[in-house]
Amino acid sequence: MIKYIYKLKGLSCAGCAAEIEREIRKFDWISGVVLDFLSKELTVYVDDNEKEEEVTEKVKRVVRSIEPDIMVMLSDENKEESRFRDGVFSSLKTTDNLLTLLGIIVFAATFFIPQSHTQLILYLISYLLIGKYVIIGAFKKLFSKYIFNEHLLMSIATLGAFAIGEYNEAIAVMLFYQIGKFFENRIVEYSQQSISEIQKLKPDSVNLVQDEQIVKVQPEKVKKDALIVVRPGERISLDGVVVEGNSTIDNSMITGESIPLPIQSGSEVSAGAINLNGMIKIRVSKIYADSTISKVIDLVRLAKSRKTVTERFITRFANIYTPIVMLLALLIAVVPPYVFSAGAFTDWFYRALIFLVISCPCALVVSIPLSFFSGLAVLTRNGVLIKGALFIENLAKTSVVILDKTGTLTQGKVEVSALKPMEEVSEEELLNYAFLGEVQSNHPLAQAVLAEHHRRSGAHQNISDQLLSKYSYNEVAGKGVEAVSDDERIIVGSIDFLKGKGIAIANDSIETNYKTLIGVGVNDKLVGFIEFQDSLRNRVHDMVENLDQVGVKRVVMLTGDDPNTAQKVADELGIKEYFASLLPEDKLKYVEQIKTQEKGKLLFIGDGINDAPAMALSDTGMAMGGIGSMAAIESADIILQTDEISKLPNIIGIAKKTLRNAQQNIALALGIKIAFLMLGAMGFMSIWGAVFADVGVTLLAVLNSLRLLRYRKMK
Repeated sequence: MIKYIYKLKGLSCAGCAAEIEREIRKFDWISGVVLDFLSKELTVYVDDNEKEEEVTEKVKRVVRSIEPDIMVMLSDENKEESRFRDGVFSSLKTTDNLLTLLGIIVFAATFFIPQSHTQLILYLISYLLIGKYVIIGAFKKLFSKYIFNEHLLMSIATLGAFAIGEYNEAIAVMLFYQIGKFFENRIVEYSQQSISEIQKLKPDSVNLVQDEQIVKVQPEKVKKDALIVVRPGERISLDGVVVEGNSTIDNSMITGESIPLPIQSGSEVSAGAINLNGMIKIRVSKIYADSTISKVIDLVRLAKSRKTVTERFITRFANIYTPIVMLLALLIAVVPPYVFSAGAFTDWFYRALIFLVISCPCALVVSIPLSFFSGLAVLTRNGVLIKGALFIENLAKTSVVILDKTGTLTQGKVEVSALKPMEEVSEEELLNYAFLGEVQSNHPLAQAVLAEHHRRSGAHQNISDQLLSKYSYNEVAGKGVEAVSDDERIIVGSIDFLKGKGIAIANDSIETNYKTLIGVGVNDKLVGFIEFQDSLRNRVHDMVENLDQVGVKRVVMLTGDDPNTAQKVADELGIKEYFASLLPEDKLKYVEQIKTQEKGKLLFIGDGINDAPAMALSDTGMAMGGIGSMAAIESADIILQTDEISKLPNIIGIAKKTLRNAQQNIALALGIKIAFLMLGAMGFMSIWGAVFADVGVTLLAVLNSLRLLRYRKMK
């Protein structure tokens, strides 16, 4: 599947954006399509055998059939354009702006000319100059299936006012509509700049070391293991390892962490960070397509493309809303004067015009997605990557949080805390046996054993490759490992695993002190135990304590550790419900069970790899991603870039504020519009009030959405 991204220059109608998306989706060769009205960005997914030129031509044909004046171009062609050219006025040429200004001057002149044919002609000229864009837009779609749009509503309302002699009001309504759209677009542009800060991090060039010279090349052309140079003040373009130089870097745009990070030779660095002082040389570890910043940019774009239930409802609502209000306006104009003889036609016709002006659905169509995008911007700024606004909605409704222990509540850096050999065995012998058993395993406890052996013996000097090659290995996931040679059998794993292999273990010989413990057996004899420790993450106790304040009713811990260790951690954190000694499939079973018991949304938090099945089953999966952990990014819906799970109550809190903001906008827009529609139908509303109910309410709803952006830093 291939993805094409287009910029739609001059797109100003949210309803038309929904129509464009709907029409393009009808093509058989389209696998997916998303039109982000706020960024004027259209993304289409097509089959591999579709040619770029043909896809682009078909997309342009659809867009122009709905909005003839829109310019369609691939996003790379638009890279140098300014955002201030988006919107109604800014998408027009300078000549058109001058004509609009001329129309305002002509309108002002009418106040100094007595009522006459000359004044009427000036009114008409002023109206056409000011409203030309709206009128032309309505006329071009007059004989198409896209006839019902906001341009048509405004054209009918103002031309109707002209027809009954309300010239000043007709021109003023068109003028204030245009001014309102201008400010609406400026506000949306401002919000879009904040939302898209991450997407601006894509580097334009890289300082590549080539033949002992530094040349500037595009990041996509740099291969793995190449050497690049980053000077002070420059942004790191690609992931890699520092091979020369010392400096400090600012990672705040990626992780949300404002404290500069010191780096030196051997330090791993990620694309997107800013080099603050010394010049450094980096050996590239990932090509650009696999780099941290490329993945993050893709995630931000993906997040903006996934619509919430609320957004989808509003889009469907807007599709049927405009035809209905036009029918109601017709009934208001015709039924009372001609059916019930309840007054003059001109009075009811004027009320119908007011009804049309009020009814434009822009406030709903624009402000709802803007609320969610503002929430996304706040979370992204704080190192929380979310793969879609729909997961913000899920987070806001979370009532159950399920936490994996190791690597989530704890640091995930397991270390050997004690060696407990039997009387006739030394610590060195116990560790050597454990090393022989665990050397082929990737389990965290096995890695801790290997690290401890390396620390004590140095490069495994007591274990030869020839000795290792004589063993055959069998690992049982989550339980233990068995290494067998012609004359020896080594078993390393849980107590139950060793007992199942025929090794006798007396209960009084096990003193765990609630720490993680494995046993080591040789042939049929126990040779000792190894204890491990994994410290809790900072402020996790406060995190658990504060979850109830954001509506979480149930907190559950799942772990593969033994019940004693699980109880110790749960008691320390104040978690009342936990399940221990679990394999990955057991976690899946408990998630499924808990999900059926609760009405609210379920959030599962784990390491993003071992817990992937449980994450997939949950309403929302959150991974302790860590900067550069692409495996976690692939498996979860939400990624904590800095692994700061203490932010969880704040994350859920921001999600709740975002959903509440969207609901406020719905109530604000519908409430004011319904009230004004009723007043207008009853004759208690002028066309000036109608302008406020349309443009004014839209501006209020958009400004309300932007309130979310004031949340700068999460604790």
